[in-house]
Amino acid sequence: ERLRRRRAPYGQWVARKSFARVQERRQREFLDSETVRIIRCRRCNALLTQRGMCVVLLADSSMTLFSTDLPQPNAVEEQGPEKKAPHCACSIRDTHCKGCGAEVGYHVVQACVGCLDPGADNGHYWLFTVGHVAMSNRCDE
Repeated sequence: ERLRRRRAPYGQWVARKSFARVQERRQREFLDSETVRIIRCRRCNALLTQRGMCVVLLADSSMTLFSTDLPQPNAVEEQGPEKKAPHCACSIRDTHCKGCGAEVGYHVVQACVGCLDPGADNGHYWLFTVGHVAMSNRCDE
């Protein structure tokens, strides 16, 4: 099969298949559930947690989020009324960055029976949406 090539920045030629493999590798690294991450507000760069992990929702496996069991003190605040989660029967409240007020995710106030599965529950009830936060890998010394 003949490789199609596209012009990459800086005048380099990159084969589409090679590019796809690089993208797949980056996606696998991103979804590595064992890596502990530092999560920051995308808008103001405020530190939200140093104990973030990439997770997939039990109720909707197509949904990827970051979660933590311990947000930074005085970094995240709950706003608005308690409501039902869109993918299950959990009760949640929206969370916002205290630094700039941007919505960053939600807090599970009361988990439903399906999400309390002992084999899959990790105790992380603070969830951050990928589009509202920035992450970096935490390097412990």
